[in-house]
Amino acid sequence: MIPKPGPNWADLLRLSTVGLVLAISVGLGAGLGLWLDERWGTGPWLTVLGVVIGSAAGFIELLREVNRYTGKDE
Repeated sequence: MIPKPGPNWADLLRLSTVGLVLAISVGLGAGLGLWLDERWGTGPWLTVLGVVIGSAAGFIELLREVNRYTGKDE
């Protein structure tokens, strides 16, 4: 039997987690920033910083996963 071309289920499942990782990293950064803002009374600054750092971490992981999938991870 000849295998069908295209991605297999393991690849699809691995790539489907990329969106979750991005959302979770932004959410964790925002949550930590909110908590620190309430604790130290710094206004929205640590929340903004948390969102920026969470977004950067999420996009870095997205790029790593895409590079792993495409075979450009060297």
